[in-house]
Amino acid sequence: MALTNLQLLRLRAADKAREFSENFTGDGVRKVFHFTDYPIEADSEAITINGTAQTDPTNYSINDDTGRITFVSAPADKGIILVIARGVIWSDTELNDILSRNANNIRDCVLECLEAMMVDYSRRAKWSAAQGLGVDESASFRNVEAAFKAIKERQTESAFADAGLESWAVNQEDYL
Repeated sequence: MALTNLQLLRLRAADKAREFSENFTGDGVRKVFHFTDYPIEADSEAITINGTAQTDPTNYSINDDTGRITFVSAPADKGIILVIARGVIWSDTELNDILSRNANNIRDCVLECLEAMMVDYSRRAKWSAAQGLGVDESASFRNVEAAFKAIKERQTESAFADAGLESWAVNQEDYL
């Protein structure tokens, strides 16, 4: 079975889903709950209330991008809500937008993902330092940066092979 562009991008961007579980307690009134770990992989959730399986859309709806679960009826007071799902770095919506912007060119899409991750790591480091926290994500940043440079180098080599030096040089004007 061939992978879809979305699956291929998720694979190449090292966005491997990781399973997590979260518990909530109903109060008989509240219908909306939020995951702390989101976005989640589409259709990966399993939700039970007091051990009874819930189904989408009969019992609830879910926004995979924001982690918002909305129940049709408020879970009973002291009802135990168990949610098991797979979290991802990029939502399907985000990856589909990246695919669209890059005309489904997986290599360009991976580069865009890595660029965004490098910016995110830089922001986290600045926030952590400003708050006096000892979080050092520099090793992660260096790994992402190395991956970015390796892919970019392969892209450059591919451009030489595909269209020659002159074509590659013209395309580089966009980055000057």
